[in-house]
Amino acid sequence: MQLSVIICNVVLIAISFLTFLMSWNKFEDKTAKNNSMTCAVLGLFLAMASFIAPEFVMPMQAIVLILRFYTNFACAASYLIFLSTVSMATSYENGVYFLYCVISGMILLICFREPNIDDFYVRRPTIIFALCSITVYTSLVVLNDISLTPESVMFPLIGIGINSLIVLIALPKIAHSYLFTLEEKWRKLCDPEYELLLELKKKNPVEFKYAIHSAYLTDRVAERIGADRRMAKSCAYYKHIGLLKNGEEPVKDKTAALIAEHEFPENLQELINQYTGFDSGHFTKESSITYICTEMIRSIIRFNNERPNEHINYDALINLIFDRIMNKPIITDSDLSFRDIKIIRMKLKEERLYYDFLR
Repeated sequence: MQLSVIICNVVLIAISFLTFLMSWNKFEDKTAKNNSMTCAVLGLFLAMASFIAPEFVMPMQAIVLILRFYTNFACAASYLIFLSTVSMATSYENGVYFLYCVISGMILLICFREPNIDDFYVRRPTIIFALCSITVYTSLVVLNDISLTPESVMFPLIGIGINSLIVLIALPKIAHSYLFTLEEKWRKLCDPEYELLLELKKKNPVEFKYAIHSAYLTDRVAERIGADRRMAKSCAYYKHIGLLKNGEEPVKDKTAALIAEHEFPENLQELINQYTGFDSGHFTKESSITYICTEMIRSIIRFNNERPNEHINYDALINLIFDRIMNKPIITDSDLSFRDIKIIRMKLKEERLYYDFLR
């Protein structure tokens, strides 16, 4: 093996393993960490044993998928690259083997990217994985002008079969345990009595009031336009939860740190960071309607505090708010359509009775 290849392998192994450790170390759930470490050790054993087994047979992709259910996508993806590199180095394989392992493994991870407890399927994603893996291997054979032999056809098919069998047998039990845990996490996060919100109530009652009322309104609006209600409502609850942390850092940085520390679901962390500007750029419907509803609640409460004896013309206030925010990036660069904005405006005007409770 050439020195340059050895150096590249060592560098890739080091980077991917360090990335895995950094992601894995963030988790505080001891059970998940123990289970994920078991998967990691098993995967490493399979990768290092590649030199005594036929190429393409070791089911590293399935092991990495199971690892993903105990950690997250980034952790599993980095470990997949690590295992593929170790396997390639120990078995003295070439780049075709590495590319096949990485691409087929990524396909399997993507097939189960965001599993849902209400419609969790194993067979269909597994079939997709098998077909895509065959396509990937065929493409690599053609591109690299590899001669076909019985072994070069049989071993990859055996490997795909073993991976698929492990997924079909082991994954349902593991995944449902994971999904029920995730569902319980969401149930707690959507509860206004959740510990973080109670802390916010004690430390910053004003922000707590904004959070509770904007979450209610966001939930109503999300339902009307077909957005993810749970995501939008949770974003409204925790968008400024960083106020609980002491320090001079910006609130958005403290919020990002706190939601990561409490292991919020990955997609919710992404949404909150997107909303606060920590990860600015494109905005989803959920972040945009959270912003609109928060502005609505803040404007009403501010008006009531400044002019307690005056009656609010809610239609005029809503029109004024939309005139003010329509050119902001969170609206112009979002997934909201003109029809969505029209529906949101109508829905906000329908909630007049609720606004009176804010007095």
